[in-house]
Amino acid sequence: MDARHPMRFAGAPEARKGLRAGHIPGSYCFPFKILFDKEENFLPIDKIRKKFLEVGVDINTPIITSCGSGTTAPIINFALDILGSENHSVYNGSWTEYGAETLYPGEQSLMERPVEDCISS
Repeated sequence: MDARHPMRFAGAPEARKGLRAGHIPGSYCFPFKILFDKEENFLPIDKIRKKFLEVGVDINTPIITSCGSGTTAPIINFALDILGSENHSVYNGSWTEYGAETLYPGEQSLMERPVEDCISS
């Protein structure tokens, strides 16, 4: 589950240098802000549960959350805790690590970290 803004998930140009555009293949766009009301309070539990169902996420299956830098993804994990989900974790490298344009030691090409987008498809 990707907590970033839908435009970044979709493949809009990244504002930060050195990052590719798009998202991790197979991830769901789930911007963390949808868990809050207009006063920036968490929604009631039943509405939070509905948000997960609306995107087709089964909270009883393993879930990995990510965001831009590992800072906002834990908000989704907190909501999962409230809902009783027991099998979730944060990919704390998030898009900063996965979407990096540079190769990491042992990688042969960026194809080892494929990127999908919704704009050029």
